[in-house]
Amino acid sequence: MKNDKKIDKSTIFNDLFDNTYVGILVVDSNRNIILTNKRCYELFGYQEDELIGKNSSIFHLNNDEYLKFGEVAFKHVLDKKPMSVNFQVKKKDGTLFWAKISGDPIKHQEHILWTIVDITETYKIQEQLIEQSTLLKTVINETPYPIVLKNYNAKFVLVNEATAKLYKSNPDEMIGKDDGDYIPDKEMADFFRKNVQEIMNEGKTRIVYEDSIDVETNKVKHFMSIKKPFKNKDGENFILVLANDITELTNKNEELIKKEKLLFQQSKMAAMGEMISNIAHQWRQPLSMISTAATGAKLQNELGVLEKEELNNTLEKINLSTQHLSETIDGFRNYFQKDKKVINFNIEDAWNETINLIYMRIRNNSINIIKEIHTPNIKSFKNEFIQIFMNIINNSIDALSEIKEKRYLIIQSESTDNEIIIKIKDNAGGIDKDILEKIFDPYFTTKHQSQGTGIGLYMTEEIIVKHLNGEIFAQNIEFEIDNKLQKGVQFTIKLPIDKKL
Repeated sequence: MKNDKKIDKSTIFNDLFDNTYVGILVVDSNRNIILTNKRCYELFGYQEDELIGKNSSIFHLNNDEYLKFGEVAFKHVLDKKPMSVNFQVKKKDGTLFWAKISGDPIKHQEHILWTIVDITETYKIQEQLIEQSTLLKTVINETPYPIVLKNYNAKFVLVNEATAKLYKSNPDEMIGKDDGDYIPDKEMADFFRKNVQEIMNEGKTRIVYEDSIDVETNKVKHFMSIKKPFKNKDGENFILVLANDITELTNKNEELIKKEKLLFQQSKMAAMGEMISNIAHQWRQPLSMISTAATGAKLQNELGVLEKEELNNTLEKINLSTQHLSETIDGFRNYFQKDKKVINFNIEDAWNETINLIYMRIRNNSINIIKEIHTPNIKSFKNEFIQIFMNIINNSIDALSEIKEKRYLIIQSESTDNEIIIKIKDNAGGIDKDILEKIFDPYFTTKHQSQGTGIGLYMTEEIIVKHLNGEIFAQNIEFEIDNKLQKGVQFTIKLPIDKKL
């Protein structure tokens, strides 16, 4: 069907010209404004009749910027070369904004048509991204720990300064290379490659303890690395490696382990020395009795007055004494036997076994033992309890031997739903406050060097804290016995009833 109404193109173009979102500005060769659309004067805050005939310099911050725009854009378009630039311009009220300005020469005329779009928000976002990117790059490079990004072939995609320093290179040079290009140990480099591929295939973050070579010093360095795999938008595999240099910490830990082993060895040697001394005390009386009985029987026999009944009595005494010696040896052998498993035992049994091992020291020093033990059985290492009691009791005996009053050594125990509380105290007068704070320090002793090593109480604390999951502390106390005020030191031990190992 034939349309009787003729389309007026000029009307359509005028509507498009005035209603488009893009500002349109036409200038002559002198950069004077000869035509604008509605969007253009709205962008710059002018009225419709305020721009025609004005020079476009009114849009620029200053004359230098006006001249600069002429150099970078206007001359190019004037030479029939389309041009697009991002430039900061100003409104009538002086407000600044960023605009994308695109220019095109108008055919057959010495005029230029500029299209203008406000890109201030976009520009701000770009500036923020640039700022954030710069900040991130600074943080990555300033951190003292190696940070790298690798692709699936273990090639470096991103490297920070710490990594480059480790490999005696710089971050830009390392891009596209791998560990094998820097470290001489090819097996180690191959391990790094296989390791990152394995983690990327698994798709799970791992914490890996590994070694690397410092290319500059050729020394092994120890690292704890967090390796996080991920894919980019194209599905390519990458892995981010954050490495923490733990070389110094590892070396210190190794040195600490050596020192602890030495302390344990010295502790055992000291304990063995004390046990030999205790054995001598324990054996002195029965050996003396055996010697006296045998010598008496021999003398009676030589005089011809030894009767059969007397001989049997003498042999019986000798037999009982040798049995006592055998039991003593068994007790000491059990003490030195290393605990291999947790057993269920009573605190009182461990205390009694300890007292039996050092009974002669206790008797020779006239020490009165008081027991107030009211606790259930405990699951733990029995021999370690004996060693704990032995160390504490020996310290108390040394202190009690210095006083003239009646001597007491008291053990008390009680329990809650979750723990056993053991208190061991004496009436030796207590410990000076400054010294009290140091008694659990290794090698600290108030005794003469020939009498003590200063590791007994240190090892006691080590056993309680590290092996038994408990705690121990000491304090000076006052208490009453036989209606008389006593002063001494009290060791308090707290332990879980059911130790989980």
